Amino acid sequence: MQQQPTIVPGPADEVATVRRIFEAFVKRRKSYLQIARGLNAEGVTYLDDRPWNHAAVRKILTSEKYAGHNVYARVSRKLNGSSIKNAPEAWIRSPNAFSPIVDQAVMSAAIRIDQAPRTSEMSNDEIIRRLKSLFAKEGRLTCRLIDDAPGLPLSSLIRKRFGNMRSAYEKAGFHLAPIQSHIELRRSLAVKFAGFVTQIVTELQASGLSVVHFKWEGPSLLAMIVFLRLGSSDPLPTSDGNHRNGYSKTRIPVALITS
Repeated sequence: MQQQPTIVPGPADEVATVRRIFEAFVKRRKSYLQIARGLNAEGVTYLDDRPWNHAAVRKILTSEKYAGHNVYARVSRKLNGSSIKNAPEAWIRSPNAFSPIVDQAVMSAAIRIDQAPRTSEMSNDEIIRRLKSLFAKEGRLTCRLIDDAPGLPLSSLIRKRFGNMRSAYEKAGFHLAPIQSHIELRRSLAVKFAGFVTQIVTELQASGLSVVHFKWEGPSLLAMIVFLRLGSSDPLPTSDGNHRNGYSKTRIPVALITS
């Protein structure tokens, strides 16, 4: 007679970590990122000693196995076809398949919070309204404050929506100090700068020239010197008075690009 395998909870410290994650999310309404940062700060690692991140925390909070349920058919795939995520109502559940780590009520609450309207779908007007509230509470705005604030999108999404953080701050009524404005300006120009350099090098190479560029970065200047490597196909004299075929290579600086 074959014995059925029994699934049991893992090590006590890992069980405690899972319960802490649910408690922080459901009761204290911490965000995925806040929970991940807290675990990393304590030296608690994820699978294979990797650091925690937004996705890892969410995976824990939306996995019904921690409430004792085994769930199948989340993904389906036909022969030689690509994988397709099935709707939750199409999943196959085996309830109470093994001992739970968290109560069903806590699990259900976590799923409800997770399925609430995504902050990534929030309108620009609503983002600004919430930034104004955060500014009124904190007296300033920073990327760290935004990332730690519940109910706000990550600062990376806000930067993408408004072009840069300075623009979003201005709309919320917060004016950056000059040095902060300079930092934001350099960040916004960095992509344009890289594009200009690539375009220059590409056009010089397309014209048949060999291009060498050197990048130098100091505390207040990023510079790139673009050289042309000019060659001559005339035979070159050697020390014994003969000639050999080759190219005389001379580097001539043609541009100094700074940002």
